[in-house]
Amino acid sequence: MVVSIIVAVLLLGVLIWLITQQEQLKSNATSATAARDQKSRELDELKKGAALVIGGMTGNQNDTAQIARDRLEAVLATIRSEGKVADADQMTSSFGAVSVIEKLYQLYSSQLETSEKLTADFDKANEDLKGFLAANAEMQKKFGDDLAKLRAKVEELQSAKSDFEQLKSGETQALASQISAKQDALDALRRDQITMRRRLREALEKREALLGQQREALAMLRGPGAEAGQELAIARSGVGKVLRALPGDSLVHINLGRQDGVRLGMTFSVYNADERIPSDGRGKAHLEVVSVGRLTAECRVTTRPSPDNPILEGDQIGNIVMSRDKGKKQRFCIVGQFDIDFDGTPDIRGSEAIAALVRRYGGEVVDHVDAMTDYVVVGLEPPADLPPPATEEVLKEEPAEESAAPGDAESEDAEAADADEETTEDDAGAEGEEPAADEDTEATDEEADTSEEESGDDEGEEEEEPEDATLNATTPQSPVPAGPGIVKPPEIDPTTGPRTRRVVSERQRYEEAVNRAMLLSIPRLPQDRFFNFVGLESGREAMRALEQ
Repeated sequence: MVVSIIVAVLLLGVLIWLITQQEQLKSNATSATAARDQKSRELDELKKGAALVIGGMTGNQNDTAQIARDRLEAVLATIRSEGKVADADQMTSSFGAVSVIEKLYQLYSSQLETSEKLTADFDKANEDLKGFLAANAEMQKKFGDDLAKLRAKVEELQSAKSDFEQLKSGETQALASQISAKQDALDALRRDQITMRRRLREALEKREALLGQQREALAMLRGPGAEAGQELAIARSGVGKVLRALPGDSLVHINLGRQDGVRLGMTFSVYNADERIPSDGRGKAHLEVVSVGRLTAECRVTTRPSPDNPILEGDQIGNIVMSRDKGKKQRFCIVGQFDIDFDGTPDIRGSEAIAALVRRYGGEVVDHVDAMTDYVVVGLEPPADLPPPATEEVLKEEPAEESAAPGDAESEDAEAADADEETTEDDAGAEGEEPAADEDTEATDEEADTSEEESGDDEGEEEEEPEDATLNATTPQSPVPAGPGIVKPPEIDPTTGPRTRRVVSERQRYEEAVNRAMLLSIPRLPQDRFFNFVGLESGREAMRALEQ
């Protein structure tokens, strides 16, 4: 029942809404009809006005607005395309037909005025032309008279020119013949001079070649000079030169490269170009190679020179490990004990570090001295043999001592070496000049002459004599045969311990190397002097090079 009432109410509401909408629609329809009638009246009036406008534009009221506009656009386009009107871009329908007509009228009026003015000017120009023509006729008559006079003058000048050219031609031919004769004579003289110069040059070359041959023959007859006979003659001659060096710059270029055997990290000492390399090998600066080319190398200055003696172009550089003969390596024999950490005591692997440095620089290390050895690097003399009664005790205590304190053996060796050095100095001071006399007795005559020449030529060589004397004093004096021979080493008791045998072997090798170097006049270089000759400063710089 309730649902029926609700449905009835809803239907009633819908019916009322539909009636209301129907009344609204009727009102809207009436308004639309009135508006349509108003628009129709306005449209009729508009059509009448458009017909009047179109008739005014084309002369025919029956034409449509599109036809009228097209005709107007066509006319204006023709006016713009011909370009006979100023401001042709304004001749468009957007400005309006009335404005265009007014513009055209203004243009027409101005053109008409211009035409009338031009006509007046033209008439005046005709009058002026008649006056000019009369004046021109008079000028032509006068010009004809002047032209006749000029032609007569030209003919006269032409005749004079012909006479002058004939005279000039004869003189020119005579002068040309003289010049040709002089030129031929000059060419002949030049050819003779060239021939004479060539002959003189050939004769001079022959004489220079002959002088060169004579110099070579004279040098062969004279033999090597006094300097060439010295032990350090080769070491005291530079291996290269400084190519480029700027004051204050840490980089230097040298004239040695990869083809000369230069390697990265190699060191050189720098010496003055006009001075001989000192006997101790100490240079004014040290270089280290940082870049290697085929013919040159770039080096870093590791030890700077003093301000009053800088590195200059042309200075000598030296390193005795670098061979001057590419087919041969420098041979080094390394004997003795070396202090490579500069703590005052010899190091166990000191000689091995020195040997590794020589090999890294391109040299060759040999165990024994012979005639092919170039240098002997001499360290501290190994300690003397252990006394026989103490040998067995040392052998028994050696394993325990080595396991408890590995550095005791080194300390004992260092103390023994120091004791030997003190003994050597005392002996050398007591004997005075006896070591020198023994050296003269043991060495060959050539070495004696070399020592005299070194002491007379260079004051620096005098510094070597005490070292040689010290080496001779520390070396046991034994009779030496007149010439080099094979010396049989003394037999070593096989029952002795390995440490004793090693000490005996090192000491025998040291003594043998020093004696043979003295006999063969081979340079003997202590540790500091060796570092100087290879371009290293004793101390931190040498330690860094040996650790590489």
